[in-house]
Amino acid sequence: MIILGLKMRNIENEELVKSMYGFGGGFFLGKTCGILVGGAGLISMYMEDTEESTEKTKRMVQEFTQWFEEEFGSTECSDLRKEEREEMIIECGNMIEKSFNKIMTMLSEEGIDIYQ
Repeated sequence: MIILGLKMRNIENEELVKSMYGFGGGFFLGKTCGILVGGAGLISMYMEDTEESTEKTKRMVQEFTQWFEEEFGSTECSDLRKEEREEMIIECGNMIEKSFNKIMTMLSEEGIDIYQ
């Protein structure tokens, strides 16, 4: 999610990308899905550092989390993960695509330039 957001803005930040690895596979324990965590980070990445933006960020992360749970049936990796590696890669890719598109739509609806 973060890599896609950085590419949208034509930014390179290897440290940020590397810092997100630990969230994969639900913190490698099947806990909260890394796509959801990455999505919250992506939303935050587009926000300014103001009190008003902090409230907007909270609202948008909550909205995204609710959408994610309704769309995929859970926020837990252990509930979402497929047994077969190939199946898991395809499913996770689909979830990333849907989640990224949802966030880009949300940001656009808030009047945020997704390319800046």
